[in-house]
Amino acid sequence: MLLKCDLVVLNRSAPGMESRKCHSTFMLGKEKKKDKHEVFFTIYSAKSKSGTKYKVHDNILKVHNRFAREGKCTLSMKTPPHDLAISKADVNALKKFLHVLKLVFNKEEISNISELENILKVKKCDIEKPKVKMQVLSRKEYPLKNGFPSTLETLIINGCVLQRLDARILKLSALTILDLSENKLKTLPECLDGLKSLRCLNLSNNDFDCFPCCLLRSETADRIHILEMNFNKISYLPNNIVRLKNLHTLKIKDNHLVSIPHSFGNMKSLQRLELTNNMLQCLPWSFLKLKFDFLDISGNAFGEMNVGLLDEKYHKELPVPSTLFEICCRKIIQTDTKSKDLQRLPTLLKDILRSPKYCPCGMPCVNEGIPYVFSYDVSRLTHAMSYSMERDHLKILNYLCSMKCYQSYCKDPVLFQRRGFLKRK
Repeated sequence: MLLKCDLVVLNRSAPGMESRKCHSTFMLGKEKKKDKHEVFFTIYSAKSKSGTKYKVHDNILKVHNRFAREGKCTLSMKTPPHDLAISKADVNALKKFLHVLKLVFNKEEISNISELENILKVKKCDIEKPKVKMQVLSRKEYPLKNGFPSTLETLIINGCVLQRLDARILKLSALTILDLSENKLKTLPECLDGLKSLRCLNLSNNDFDCFPCCLLRSETADRIHILEMNFNKISYLPNNIVRLKNLHTLKIKDNHLVSIPHSFGNMKSLQRLELTNNMLQCLPWSFLKLKFDFLDISGNAFGEMNVGLLDEKYHKELPVPSTLFEICCRKIIQTDTKSKDLQRLPTLLKDILRSPKYCPCGMPCVNEGIPYVFSYDVSRLTHAMSYSMERDHLKILNYLCSMKCYQSYCKDPVLFQRRGFLKRK
């Protein structure tokens, strides 16, 4: 059997003389000597193509397998006195390798160990370091026949006029960085669960006119840390974008964004945000809950919206809330939106309950509320920003939950809003 991994050899008799980490292949097998079978493994690498042979029986001091689930372990050999530090091994292959060593160590009958029956020959591709990065910068370079190496960690496909994502890419489980910018993509496949290691996704300069919902599915949403969708045609972000709970960098520059969802302030991991050159006139109140390392919201239309009530002709006779649905939702949100009982509700309703708007008095609003706008000093949100507006204030959209709050706001808007900030602190 074969085990491919990265290996560092430490010589215990000369502690300062350790080898550099290199890609290696373990070949585990058996050979007949004096009417007996001996188990051995040979380590092949680019530096040692002939291989270094180690006897297994009565020659292993200890196996450090605490981190075997991460593809790591260390074998301490008696002769020669080497510690073999294995890393980046396939978890299943490593477990099988250690299982065979354990059988030999426990003096299991060698003829009963099926993994030792077939000794595989080590090929040149087994010794060479696997390809972890690949760039495709034109349609001529696109690998139609050869495919993509399964060991890829970074894949960059630019300027290939892709209109759909290649199904072979979805099988690259080691891929952490995927750059598909400068293509013609409009949608993504419904399921990206095969990309188990994906952390960074670049979809800039494509033809997306809406946010790809496949990124918000449970497993995929948990993985993504960096998302770039610059120079597309996206006009809105979905309410359930908060499912990207580990996202710390979001870039959606030069799109058609008109609004930001009210749930946006629940993205607690978000540290870098770039919304340059969109069509935003205001931001939701929840935006103020975030603190950024870097913020760029220049090139929007914040100056076009006036401060105050959005609808001066609001009918005072209409009670707020006016529907049973609104009253029930407010009560549930005030009680507990994390209750296990909520799991039985439809997904759409759960998303509504988890992304309410809040009146300065602290009362949640779902579908009803009296909208108003106030200005806010952007410097309170971040220490590093690119902000080329004439004024240093953003326009923030908020809601009043009832006629009582409406009347209090009309008497003194500044005092009412200030009391709201003190309550929320």
